[in-house]
Parts: sequence; C-alpha cells; structure tokens
Amino acid sequence: MQKKHKYIALIVFISIWFGIAVFSGSVFSGYHLTDDHEIVRIKKDLSSQTTMQVAGKWMRRDQFSTHRFRPFYFLHRVIETRIFGSNFVIWSVYTIILAIATSFLLFYFLSLVGFSFWESFLFSEISLIGPQAQIWWRLGPNETIGMFMLAVSLLFLGLYYNSQKNERILKILFIIFSILMALSKESFILILPAFILILTYLSKMKNQISWKKVFQENYISISILMGVFIGFLLYIKNLIGMAGIGYAGINGFQPEKYIKTFLNLSTKSWIDYLIFIQLILIILFIFLKGLSKQNIWKIVRKYLLVTTIFLAIVIPQVILYTKSGFNKRYLLPSMLGYSFIFVYLLKQMRKKTLIIWSGIVFVSLFFLLGNLRSDFKNAQEFTQRGKAINGVFNIIKIKTSPTDNILIVGDPIMYYEWSDSINYYLKNELSRKNLFIYPLFRKKLSSYSVFGRNLIKGFGKIYGKNRYENIKNESIIDTIVLFPRMEKTFLKNFSDIGLLKSDFTEKSSGRYVIYYKNK
Repeated sequence: MQKKHKYIALIVFISIWFGIAVFSGSVFSGYHLTDDHEIVRIKKDLSSQTTMQVAGKWMRRDQFSTHRFRPFYFLHRVIETRIFGSNFVIWSVYTIILAIATSFLLFYFLSLVGFSFWESFLFSEISLIGPQAQIWWRLGPNETIGMFMLAVSLLFLGLYYNSQKNERILKILFIIFSILMALSKESFILILPAFILILTYLSKMKNQISWKKVFQENYISISILMGVFIGFLLYIKNLIGMAGIGYAGINGFQPEKYIKTFLNLSTKSWIDYLIFIQLILIILFIFLKGLSKQNIWKIVRKYLLVTTIFLAIVIPQVILYTKSGFNKRYLLPSMLGYSFIFVYLLKQMRKKTLIIWSGIVFVSLFFLLGNLRSDFKNAQEFTQRGKAINGVFNIIKIKTSPTDNILIVGDPIMYYEWSDSINYYLKNELSRKNLFIYPLFRKKLSSYSVFGRNLIKGFGKIYGKNRYENIKNESIIDTIVLFPRMEKTFLKNFSDIGLLKSDFTEKSSGRYVIYYKNK
C-alpha cells in the first residue's frame, strides 16, 4: 500500500470521529449521570492518595464488591483522572483521539497482512461504526481502552508478519498488549484463543511452512497467551465468580439460549447485511469453481481456518452475553469476527473478478454512510442528555444556596445509577449537602426484572436516612428535582405529601423538571 493511502485513511478517520464529536456537540456536553460519577469519585480519592493507591482501591472494589475483572481499565481511568481532572472536554477529546488511533491501527494491520485499501478500510469501520460507536463519545465504557489495546496488539502482529528483523521483540509486544487488552474487560479475555489462531495463521502464511513447524516456532507465544487465558478464567471463577452482576455473566450450560442469542446477534448493527453478502460470495466461489465435490472440498479447506477464527471470536461472546443480549457496545469485540471474515471473502473475490468486488465495496460504503448517519443522531441524543442535566445543575447553582434542602424524585429502579450520580455530584461539586430522595415507581413493581427489583435493596444506602418519609416537616423542602418522565406521577402526589404547587416556580431543562420555592 502506498504511503499516501495511509494519510488519506488517517484524514478520513479524523474527519469521521472529530466530525461526529464536534458537530453533534458531544465533546462539549459536560457531565453525564451515567458513568461520569466515577471520575468525580476518583478525583476526590486522588486529592488525598497516590495514583497507585487509588488504582488499587478501585481494582479491589471492582473485583470483590462489583464482582468484575477490569484492572487495566481502572488503572487507565485513574491515570486519566490524575491528568485531566474533571475537565470533560479534555476527556472527550482524548477519547476521540483513541477512536482515530483505533480506526487507523485496525486499518493498518490489515494492510500490513496483504489486504487492499478498501478492504482494510471496511474492516476497520465495519468493526467500529454502528450502535457500538457510542464508546467513542461516552466516557465510561470498558470497550474504549479495550479496543485500543486490541488494535495496538494487532499492529505489532502485522509488523511481525512484514518484518524479517526484530521478530521476537514484535511478538513480545503483541503478547504484552494482548494481555493489557484482556485486563480491560472480561469479554476481551475470551478472544485470546482467536489471537493465537491469527498468530499461527500469519506465521504459516509468512514463512510458508508446515503446521508442525508453525507450532515449533510459536510454542512459547502460544503457551503464554493460553496460560494467561486459562489463568484469568480460573481467577475469575474461583475468586470473583462467573454469575456476574445480575444482567450479565454465565449461569450454567444453556445451548438453546446460546443458539437464540447467536441468531439475535445476526440481526444487530449491519451483521445481517454482512451475512447476506458472505453467502452470496460463497455461492459465487462454488459457481466459479464448479459444483464438483472436489472443488467444494477445496473451498471448505481453504476457508476452514478463517471460519475457525471467526467462531473463536464470536462464540465465546455469545456465551458471555446470553444473559444480557447484545446491545450497543456489547457488540464489541464480536464485530471484529464478522468484519474479518467479510473482508477475507471480499479479498478472494477481488482475485476472481474485480467487477463484483467493486460492486460489493460500493454497496458496503453506502451502508457505512447509513450507519454513520444513525451514529450522528445517537451522539446528538447523548449531547442533549448531557445539556439537560448540566442545565439542572446551573439552575441549582443560581436558585439555591448550600444550606437549601433539595428533594430528588426518581424511580429507584429505572434511575438507580442516576440517583447515585446526582447525589454525589451535587454534594461534592456544588456543595449541596442537604439532599433527600423521594422514590416513585413509574409502573407496577412486578413488571420490573428480578435484577431491577434487587436494586431496591441497595437504593436506600445511597441517601441513608435522607428519605422523604423521614422528613418531619415538609415545609423545609426548598427545591424539587424530577427525573425525566416523573412529573405526571409526582403531580398526583404533590398535595398528598404536604406541598403546595403554588409555593414553587417551575422550570425545565430537557426532560427534567425543577421546582424551586418562591422567596
């Protein structure tokens, strides 16, 4: 691939990700109730402890309180907070840079191992553009740093494939970044076997040697990666637990549910399009070769390892996400499997007929633009949510004093994290300490999931005794903050709880409603 093509790709990636961030406004959307409270908490911890002390604290909490295994994610998050503080614009810019770097490294990896410009470009952007793209404007997903580390590890594997020098160093770097990837989130541990297959495949292609020789030359790398894979799984199984946090995790062997989840995955993002095109390509290969059993067997043998790599990426993710389903960011890293087998078949078609190859590339780019449009709308919605809650904070700054009593009204299941997040932010960033919670259910309790109903037990810990029923004199309430879609339910109870609506002035910010006492 020519040098100018790399620069063209880099300019396109910069335009895509900065374009979405700037024109949707997500880079300027400020604090969000989902995830960002961790940043404020870590910032407070860092005011009295060292970086490594805080990182250790969050790693232990993650493993033994939340029952998750994401040590590198939290190390990275603590370092980010040490550098950026709670400046959410800088956080967003940094995340965009990671998006650009990840896109380019995935593209460059495929170009290093013999794919064309358009094949490499489609591999990168099919993997990252779609519902899963939210990891590049949200500041909390584990997949953000996980995908970047994945891309870096593949870069070193691609350099190893292209180099006759420093092969050992490049393989060591590939292993190091693969391990860091695995330490970012549990789902990335599960693709380590697929990375072993990719390593052996590229080693065979590079040196044109037998499989026996491949394993002899790579047995140390294979042993380390497999040892890490097994070691991490055993650590999680024995010390953390595999049932997860309620909406995720593994509960026994459930083959019927795995099949259902796999079929469900096939309808997500543009996977259904990829499967359709892949079937057409396979049929065309058979047609071009002839329908004899010998030719069909040749095709099967040729694509057996690539198919195995695809399955090694996707099937473990299906097992992991059977409980929760594949929603948005959970599509990663599964999308890599679909995009890889797609561009591999596309490459084989290029060798047969350029006309069909060009047509598929054109149609794929058309679908890519459609997904980009959807991603831009999603980023705009994210921006609006950020502006709405920061509008609430601005009203509270102007209309309340630090001694005022503020009542938060929300559904304890639907807004569990948001209730915790707004509580922590108001107390620590705006010095509003006198907060009370009024939990209202928007629907019948029986209609919530078991996991949701279990959240109620932990909800009381957020505000402690500062619940509405413990207020002896309702007249002390100076301000009321209603979460989205809570106003109708709350107004039914307004007079019943001893408050007069005429005593308050109503303001709204997005879908939030704020009542502050007339003074």
